[in-house]
Amino acid sequence: MQEQGIIKTFEVSNGYNQTSFICLKEPDLNNFSPQKIHILDSSILNLHKKSAKYLSKKLMMSFGKR
Repeated sequence: MQEQGIIKTFEVSNGYNQTSFICLKEPDLNNFSPQKIHILDSSILNLHKKSAKYLSKKLMMSFGKR
């Protein structure tokens, strides 16, 4: 997507190295129903303040790994 000019990646260092990105174009939502967009919006609102470590741990626990 970077080669297509859709996103730009950059490095962030907050005590650890992280590759992050920003969107350069608005998303094409034509393939999503209003209900699916609502599900995505709700998921983003519920998860956006969680750390990657927390989410990874929760995901592993959902698969029975600790």
